[in-house]
Amino acid sequence: MKKILGTLAGLVLLTGGIASAQSNSANVDASASATVISPIAVTNPVGLNFGQIVAGSGAGTVVLTAAGVRSIGTGTTQLGNSGSVAAAGFSVTGNANSTYSISVEAGPVDITSVAADTMTVGSFTRSKTTGTLTSGADTFTVGGTLGVAAAQPVGAYSGTFNVVVTYN
Repeated sequence: MKKILGTLAGLVLLTGGIASAQSNSANVDASASATVISPIAVTNPVGLNFGQIVAGSGAGTVVLTAAGVRSIGTGTTQLGNSGSVAAAGFSVTGNANSTYSISVEAGPVDITSVAADTMTVGSFTRSKTTGTLTSGADTFTVGGTLGVAAAQPVGAYSGTFNVVVTYN
């Protein structure tokens, strides 16, 4: 009988302990929210244009800064008329007052003539690495370095490079 009472007392204590642990809890509803904003977009109204170049007897480079300043980098390449020289211009739109970052292709990339001759463009520079969409819009420019081969064939060359803008 003492064994049975001891066992019953142990069960009561065990059950009371479980009930006590179960009643010692709390809960709360957590909040969740989201805000949908305008997607970020970028356009390229002005292309990167190194202008007229005169190939020399040796290879060379032409540098065009993001500010649109053109100069000889290396070699015997010479500058021709500069009337069409321009850093690439970009317009960004999106959520007002948001910040964004700018990434430019590492390069070099080829630009090609109708005759399939190529030159390379690389060492891209930006007027800024981040921007703010004040009133939902902003602009920036990109320059680069043009690689010109010795006796580069005459012709008009064109190609593309990639620019990505991303909300911060």
